[in-house]
Order: sequence, then structure tokens, then C-alpha cells
Amino acid sequence: MLFRVDAQPEIGYGHLFRSLALANMLDEEFDISFALGKADEAVRIMLSEADYGLILLKPFEYTFPDKRKNEEIAFDLSEHIYDFDLVVLDGYWFGSNYQSKLRAFDTKVVLIVDNGGGNYKADILINPAEGLSHDNYTMDNIKAQKLLGSKYALLREPFLRAARETKAQDRKDFHVFICFGGSDFLNKTLEVTKWFIDNTSVNLRIVVGNSYPHIESLREFALHHSDRMTILKGLGQDEMVEEMKSASLGVVPASGILLESIACRLPVISGVYAENQNRIYQGFLDRKVFVPAPQFKSSDLKSAWDEINEIGLKEILMNQIALVDGKSGERIRKAIKSLC
Repeated sequence: MLFRVDAQPEIGYGHLFRSLALANMLDEEFDISFALGKADEAVRIMLSEADYGLILLKPFEYTFPDKRKNEEIAFDLSEHIYDFDLVVLDGYWFGSNYQSKLRAFDTKVVLIVDNGGGNYKADILINPAEGLSHDNYTMDNIKAQKLLGSKYALLREPFLRAARETKAQDRKDFHVFICFGGSDFLNKTLEVTKWFIDNTSVNLRIVVGNSYPHIESLREFALHHSDRMTILKGLGQDEMVEEMKSASLGVVPASGILLESIACRLPVISGVYAENQNRIYQGFLDRKVFVPAPQFKSSDLKSAWDEINEIGLKEILMNQIALVDGKSGERIRKAIKSLC
């Protein structure tokens, strides 16, 4: 099984993490490799520790998601495809032409997407966002399976295990968890941190990735607020689970980390970091599993904070428990094994 995905600061690491989640669900059934254009040290370590193979391809120069137009990667698996029975594609740049080239080979294809519809060439399509319609997706294979909604949440095992506990965690002290993913190109981390320091009295535990490019500015700010700020960098998945389970409130974008927070029963303030998160944001907003701060502006954060103080968090926690049950791996594994 081959995963074609990329991860770098310009596009973040969300595609890689959800592909790793799928690989984790299937690695007892398949020999797994990843094909990437670039792989920094942290990515290499993650793949090596999981005993997954690594194929390095010609790098593609990505742009920030909101600035991309119709760029598409040229098909780059011709030299490797014969070694694999199944290929997973995760990324906006593996479009119709790429899928058509892949379809010319005798291999099954799985797509991970996060938009609201489109025409695709694959045997299975996975989109764990809420509020989706099967009718919005047209597949070249009439027997293709569409795995839609949070019952197919792409979560790594520690997060699935946390969800299976099915109850809210005991929070020993009130503090806020802040995390904007592995790179945070726009530095929303510092923007949100400053708002909480200036407008509340709560303590903050701030998690950044190894590729976060603004670490020095965050640390400089923290020098003046060391009694209220703790900065954590490059946490592993088990450490992330523990941080989420111990916090009383989180601030995260509407991406994979929102699903992770829900699995850990962490009430969160969430919003849109990039336009491609609009579908995820709206679907989960309708399920009332977070407090909205649409663009993470000061006015958004104030409204969210006021709402939390007014209505509390009990309803959000109950909705989270109902939405993500920790059994998505079983459902996805059954679907993909049916292809073989």
C-alpha cells in the first residue's frame, strides 16, 4: 500500500497526519510505504518509527492553499507503481489528470478529500467532514464506496483510544490549550496567545510543531508572561492526547486537530485558518461540537469567550461524545479490505 502525500510549511502537515492515521488503521493488513517530494527529519523519524517505507520524489513547489489556482502535480509514480496493490492520494494537487494516469495501472485507488463534492476516479473516497451528501460526489467506478462523515474519522490510535473512553475527562486546573498545527505559516498561535494574555487571566499551554517558523517571536513574548505561558514543541501523538485530556478549553483550527480535540473530549474554540477548511468548519459547527470564532479575530475570540462564560461547555461535551465514538478504524478497515 502506497500513500502519495506531501507535508511542508507552505501547506502544513495535516494531509500527512490523516494519511498516517489511515496507515495506522491498516498496517496489520498491508506493507506500507509513503511517497513524498520532501521529508524533513521529523517526518523521516515518524515513518521510520512506524516501520513504513519512504520513497522520495521530485519536490513540487507548493503555494499557501488560499493562493493556489489550478496547479496540479504531474504523475510521478510510474517507476514505483508496480510494487503496490493499492494507492492512497491525499492532497489538492493530485487532480483529475493524476488520477487518470493512476487508473491506467492495475491498482486500487483510495482518495482522502475534504471538499463538498466533485468528480473523482477511485474505488473508495473518504471525507470525515460532517454535513456531506453522497449525491455531490461522482465516481468513475459505479461500485465505488463513499465513506463520509465523522464515523470515518481519520484519527491515529491514541486519539481513537481516547474517544472510546466516551466520557469527559477530569480537569485538575483550568487552562487553555492552543495549537495551530505543525507549521502555522500565518502565526495565528501568537495572535491568539496575545488575546488571551490581554483579555483573560487564564494560563496557557501552547503547542507548536517542529516546522513552526515563528518560534523566536513566540518565545520573546513569553519572556514577559512566563507565569502564564508554557510553550511545548514537537510533541508526539501520546503527548498530544495527554495535553488535550488535561486542558479545560482548546483553541484550534477546523482541520484534523479539531477531530483530535473532539476525540479527547476537549471543548474548543475553532475557526477557519485557510479557505479549504470552510466545509469542515460548517459541518462541525452545525453539530455544535465547538464554540465558533470564524477568523480568530479579536472580536471573534471575545464573542466565543463570552459565549463560554454564559452557556458553559456541558452541551458541547455531550455532542462530542455522540459524534466521535473511536470505532472509525474498524469501519474503514472493513471497507478497504473489501477491495482486496
